[in-house]
Amino acid sequence: MFCYKCGEKLVESASFCSTCGEDIAATQHGAPAAPHDAPTAPHDAPVYGPPPLPAKKSNIKIPVIIGIIIAAGLIAYFVFSASSLVGRWEATHVIYTGTGETYTNEFSRDELVLELFSNGTGYMIDGTIREEFLWRTERKTLILSSYGEPMIFQYDLSGSTLRLTEDSTDKYAVSDSDLVQPGSRQYISIYVFRRS
Repeated sequence: MFCYKCGEKLVESASFCSTCGEDIAATQHGAPAAPHDAPTAPHDAPVYGPPPLPAKKSNIKIPVIIGIIIAAGLIAYFVFSASSLVGRWEATHVIYTGTGETYTNEFSRDELVLELFSNGTGYMIDGTIREEFLWRTERKTLILSSYGEPMIFQYDLSGSTLRLTEDSTDKYAVSDSDLVQPGSRQYISIYVFRRS
């Protein structure tokens, strides 16, 4: 048997602790009495336990960052591809293809000239006719807008060569007799330009 207050080993028949004087008989029949001089814990004493779990991080940032990177790449691609079209282009020849026939028309120097400016304006000189227009690109499409219906070309830029492809399915087509007949057949025109 031990003293509840000081922990001293006691004789089995002891009613008081010989070291601290605690009433052993009273504490055996009930809860141990609190010592009169024992310090009490303050109400705001720290409570120790397992550390709190770290806050779960949101994974929404990763898709947002990936989306921003993809958008920036696409914008850079389209800005670069459009800005690479800026300059003076001189046509070397045009290839007409339709219903099994293909023929080429060569251009003399300065016969067909396309000039594109970085502010979205430009002009085309076809012989003695100069036509001004606004231009823009959408994907791989070059759109020239003037007073009339816009001219729409698929473009392919390779080094200093620019190919403009115009699908003339719904336009007038040249027939075998060199007469213009509405809707007689469809053909594709491929204009080949060199940067000058």
